[in-house]
Amino acid sequence: MTGVFQQRPSEGWGRRSELENPVYATSRFFGALTRVPGYQRMPVYQAAQAVQHSADGLAYQRYQPLAAHMTAAFTGQDPHAVWCWYPQTITGTARLDAASSELAQTFGPLATRATADPGLSVQADSVRQGWAMAAWLVSHAQQYRIAEVRCGGYRWTAADGARGWERSDSPAPAGRVQLG
Repeated sequence: MTGVFQQRPSEGWGRRSELENPVYATSRFFGALTRVPGYQRMPVYQAAQAVQHSADGLAYQRYQPLAAHMTAAFTGQDPHAVWCWYPQTITGTARLDAASSELAQTFGPLATRATADPGLSVQADSVRQGWAMAAWLVSHAQQYRIAEVRCGGYRWTAADGARGWERSDSPAPAGRVQLG
């Protein structure tokens, strides 16, 4: 069994259950990467190969352009670039406490407060972090029954997820991400 980054328990990366946890696997991968001399100046595929030691180190090269695009989107560098749509309507009460807890595990301690509309407001340290959190929330909307996310003057709704982010009539206050 391999983990998120082709990590195997037999290679000392951790237990199978740990390697299936994206936060754990990512932390282990980047921890190993920081021990590769000069990794910041290497092409991505070479740095990945220095950590992973796969049979074909050039295999990573073909994914580099896509990885760069996804990195910009999921880290908030490219605002409102991540959106999702779900085959079934998201129903039931939003699991805002659980979403908030997982957000804190992913992004570190966060200042949150309950709001009437849409339900929870999260303080971001920067615009970029706000968009990274918004991307995380949208991509986890079904799991936490999140029907709406607002950030930076834009709004995403699960009901119209395929349309992506749209300008919001009631944007989240500056530096905040709202969900409900």
